Amino acid sequence: VGVGVTAAVARYLGPTQLGQLTYARSFVTLFSFLTDLGIGALLVRELIINQGRTNAVLSTGMLLKLFGASMLIIFSNIISFILVEEKMIRYIILVLSLKYLYECFNVLDYYYQAKVRSKYIAIINSTVFILVALLKVFLIYINISLSWFIVVFLVEGFAIAWLFVWFFMSKEKETISLQFDISLAKGLVKEGMLLTISFIATLIIMNFDKIILAQYQDSFAVGIYGVAATFSATWYFIATAVSKSIAPIASSRNSSYSIPVVVILL
Repeated sequence: VGVGVTAAVARYLGPTQLGQLTYARSFVTLFSFLTDLGIGALLVRELIINQGRTNAVLSTGMLLKLFGASMLIIFSNIISFILVEEKMIRYIILVLSLKYLYECFNVLDYYYQAKVRSKYIAIINSTVFILVALLKVFLIYINISLSWFIVVFLVEGFAIAWLFVWFFMSKEKETISLQFDISLAKGLVKEGMLLTISFIATLIIMNFDKIILAQYQDSFAVGIYGVAATFSATWYFIATAVSKSIAPIASSRNSSYSIPVVVILL
């Protein structure tokens, strides 16, 4: 489904508009380490070890990610205003950066990873993915402009965040009262520093090529290159899905799996 919709969107937008979108997405993604902070796996570990402090861990992680998202929006848009000449690309960068405000609700994903119940998150993500794919097809059918087409990314982020919160409150019968644990936050950021550096390196490898290409070529060339790069990265989700599902087992002190088995699966 994803491959088909990606191909349809690429054909509809054409190389130039697709190049503008690809460049903007790569530009914003370079700053996404600010919302990640390398604390994802650490939050899963904390939720496993400190089950009695679930609310403190979730709310602290949520506020850290919200702060990071705010920094992402500020820095990405200031730098784009300085470096990017095309107004359309600056507009796309603004819209895409706002999507990261919803990333703070991803801490609920870590909660279900810690419980080894990722199937619920998979159902939510799959449902939103299919609905957004259908929405994209509809927008293509009514021949909507690029400036409105990118709003779909905001809709997708909002839908996932809303479903995460709704499912957590209805399934777990719990609410999150915001409380910021400073010592926990400092520990998470400090421990996640090396992971953040590693993540930054990955972001540069995965996105900097498109930004460099845009500096020496035009949006048309970026669009052609972006399609090829997207299709080549389609299968990365398999390794990511397996590692996220097995990581809680590796973090658990009471795991019934032997260390060699967990290492092989990871």
